[in-house]
Amino acid sequence: MGQASNESNRSVRTPVLVLTVIVAVGAAVALMRGDEEESPAAEPAPASSSRATAREQAPRGPSPRTPAPSAEEPTELDLSRPPDSPPPSFASRVSEKEWYEQRLQSARRDLRSQLAARERMPSLREKAEQAVHPEVNLREWEAASERLERNIARSEHKIEWYEAKLAEMNHDP
Repeated sequence: MGQASNESNRSVRTPVLVLTVIVAVGAAVALMRGDEEESPAAEPAPASSSRATAREQAPRGPSPRTPAPSAEEPTELDLSRPPDSPPPSFASRVSEKEWYEQRLQSARRDLRSQLAARERMPSLREKAEQAVHPEVNLREWEAASERLERNIARSEHKIEWYEAKLAEMNHDP
């Protein structure tokens, strides 16, 4: 009987351990990339179990990494100010162009994943409405939805900026 109990505990702990490792690796990657905000795809779905603890259901305060909203977004693209960190120095014009192309591909990839997360938001709202504490979960859903829309706008701006920068580089002698 003791051996069956150990096997049962092991089969429950393994998926939890795997999920914990996945979340930790995702957080480490986000920190290394310097992401200011995370999309809801990286956040767990609202808990709907009646066994959820009060800590899981408590409202969350603002994230310390959430930047203050800017007073006004620039209307024209300033190609002297990249949307991310400043680029490194380049040995040649070709390597500079390749670097910007890689950043453009990354921004497009981010936008695709954010748009996929946007498509999932209605089903996540339904789950939040059906949860044990819907008012808490709906507030968290609203915050995640707003964060997602800001991330989509930022990704679109990055794509526009990198495309303009590459177009400028192609026209320069």
